[in-house]
Amino acid sequence: MDELTHKFVAVLNKKIPIPNLMNSLGHMAAGLGGSAPNLEEMRFDSYFDKDGGEHKSISDNPFIILSADNSNQIRSLRLELINAGIHFVDFTSTMTVGTYLQ
Repeated sequence: MDELTHKFVAVLNKKIPIPNLMNSLGHMAAGLGGSAPNLEEMRFDSYFDKDGGEHKSISDNPFIILSADNSNQIRSLRLELINAGIHFVDFTSTMTVGTYLQ
């Protein structure tokens, strides 16, 4: 299988404060892994350090971080992904208000 068959790409709004971006990135990465249509193809492997310690579920796919100038660019990208049938997860500002129960 070609090493670039799969890759992770995160597009983050550069107007959002870094702590909020990291929170969003964490949620998106968890959601993407949890909703991947064929997890086996995503190649999450175990790696072992020199002491024999196991590090589970490490992806050997590239993870690319890009920035968007504003939410309109992200909105346009979202529509393009939908139209192209590309699997994605997004995280909007409304998800940062309140608790998960709200």
